[in-house]
Amino acid sequence: CSIRLGGARAMAKATGDNNKLATLNLSYNSFANDVLEILVNSLKRNVTLKELNLEGNHISCRYNEEIHEKKEKLFGKDGW
Repeated sequence: CSIRLGGARAMAKATGDNNKLATLNLSYNSFANDVLEILVNSLKRNVTLKELNLEGNHISCRYNEEIHEKKEKLFGKDGW
C-alpha cells in the first residue's frame, strides 16, 4: 500500500477529529516526511489515539526524533 499526499489529506481530515480512534496502523505504506507531517498535524487534535504504528515507512530521523520529543504533547501522557 502507498499513501500519497491526496490520500494523506483525506486521512488527516477523517482521523483528526475522530473521537473513537484508539489504534492506527500505518505500517509499510511507503510514505515519507511530507505525508507524515500532514498526518501528525491532524492527529494533534485527536484525543483518543493510544497507538500509532509507523513501522516500515520512509521517515527521516528528524521526524522520528521530533515525534518522540513531542509525544506527550501529541498523544498525551498515557498515549503511545
